[in-house]
Amino acid sequence: MLSESSMEEHLPNEIKQHLPLGFNPGFGTWLVLPSEDQEGRDGINTLNHWLREQDWYPVELGDILWFGDDGVGNLLGWDQTENIAVLWNPADGSECWHKSDVQSLWQFIQNGYE
Repeated sequence: MLSESSMEEHLPNEIKQHLPLGFNPGFGTWLVLPSEDQEGRDGINTLNHWLREQDWYPVELGDILWFGDDGVGNLLGWDQTENIAVLWNPADGSECWHKSDVQSLWQFIQNGYE
């Protein structure tokens, strides 16, 4: 399980390079959520802390660090055990519906999930 202090340090450089400018306004998608110090937005630590407090959050996803969202209810995460990016919708339980490297995941979203 990830510690809540400085979750951003667990992200790979491929993701960190987008901090805090990971917003794509054309899609309403955050490749990387803003840092905690940017007002009006939940940051990576806030999102991860909130998710893990929910009684419906799957224990199986405890090692995934959630770092962004696609603007329509799906979350982008980094699975540290598999070193792979994932796309997950909380309505899907513990199943992540897309896994790939970060760039491919970003392209998958921008290409309309194809």
